Amino acid sequence: MSKQRKYDPDFKREAVRLVIEDGMGVREVERSLGITYGVLKGWVQKHRDHQDAAFVGNHAPESPEAELKRLR
Repeated sequence: MSKQRKYDPDFKREAVRLVIEDGMGVREVERSLGITYGVLKGWVQKHRDHQDAAFVGNHAPESPEAELKRLR
């Protein structure tokens, strides 16, 4: 049974920044930070899909439609 680690949103943002802004390879970043390739790749994709809202808390960001419905 594997234990899933929880990562701080700032840690996730920094890892993604290393890939997107600094141009480091996903493999290089995951090795240097001690995270797995699949986890980092998922964070990068989540950032591409949701930009700044990607890592605001412990849950996935709302779709614009869901947010509008909630606000109404």
